[in-house]
Amino acid sequence: MLFRSINYLGHACVLIEWNGISILTDPCIGLKPVNGGVERFTYKDLPEKLDYVLITHNHHDHFCLESLLRLRHKIDCLVVPRSFGILYGDLSLKLLAKKIGFKNVVELETLESIKLPDGEIIAIPFMGEHADLSHGKTAYVVRAGSTQTLFAADSDCLDVRMYQHIHKVLGPIQTVFLGMECVGAPLSWSCGTFLPRKPEHSINQSRRYKGCDSTRGLSILEAVGAQRIYIYAMGLEPWLEHLLGLAYTAEATQIKEARKLLFAARERGFSDAKLLTNKA
Repeated sequence: MLFRSINYLGHACVLIEWNGISILTDPCIGLKPVNGGVERFTYKDLPEKLDYVLITHNHHDHFCLESLLRLRHKIDCLVVPRSFGILYGDLSLKLLAKKIGFKNVVELETLESIKLPDGEIIAIPFMGEHADLSHGKTAYVVRAGSTQTLFAADSDCLDVRMYQHIHKVLGPIQTVFLGMECVGAPLSWSCGTFLPRKPEHSINQSRRYKGCDSTRGLSILEAVGAQRIYIYAMGLEPWLEHLLGLAYTAEATQIKEARKLLFAARERGFSDAKLLTNKA
């Protein structure tokens, strides 16, 4: 059984509509241009009700307050990762969401799930990205009948065995949505103000906020048995430059690595492999 529709709204935001259920991941939505500019999917393209909104982690381009507040009236259930509360900046998204008016907020831990009619939303580990610190973060597998899709956000494949174990538990995951910000910001980008002193250069550069390169991305795809790969538009949406501080060209390392992964996937016979852009 296939989804009725999956629409990409930019960055890490994907709308899944299936069997009367609407699910939105990491809403960070650009406005419709009034005086020219690139046409794009935006708020008007969303359904009247969002049954579930899935948040992968607390960065401002995934837990985007501007988008969440604008959508609050139509969100039935906000799903967030559980915070550990023991390391710098590991905020409780549940407490924060309730503070800004969300009534129904659900925290999921690894392999906890929300049942759907002949489907399921399953939390799986989200490795890497946060300078490899133990922050509250989760990726999601959405199952519709026997079809499974992984929304991996900015996951990095620090240990391929984890994805192999997920495959054993859940079965093949046919489709993967993945961010490939494989350079990332240094440790001090987010944690600098919390540290008692400026970190040494080697530590600051080795513990970065980054996702997969092409080699690690391919490891994820092979481990879960994927047949389709969709890579988020990273720094390719000019309406998000003010938020992300990114504006990549074709020569950027991130884009080169994304294209390497797409080439490898096509060589292996994937039925679809694309670098996404949010264009209506």
